[in-house]
Amino acid sequence: MPRVPARRAKQVAAPRAVESLIHLVRGQKVMLDSDLAALYGVPTKRLNEAVKRNLSRFPTNFMFRLTSDEAAHLTGSSGPAGHDGPSANPTAGRTR
Repeated sequence: MPRVPARRAKQVAAPRAVESLIHLVRGQKVMLDSDLAALYGVPTKRLNEAVKRNLSRFPTNFMFRLTSDEAAHLTGSSGPAGHDGPSANPTAGRTR
């Protein structure tokens, strides 16, 4: 009988590492879409597409678009995105 390769265990992020990705925005604990995508190992664009395809599975206020000031404060950028930056401000998803 041929050997079936063992499944590799998924790596779980350390709780302290995840806690450092949580920010307080508008009185809500949130994570940036790019950080959440990195935790899942997918591109940010694909995470946002999946959320949009499955809106009925999320609370209505689950994600919101950050203002330019909020994005600059959280991402450390100073000013509008250039050619190498994102085309829009990042979104933030509420944590529980």
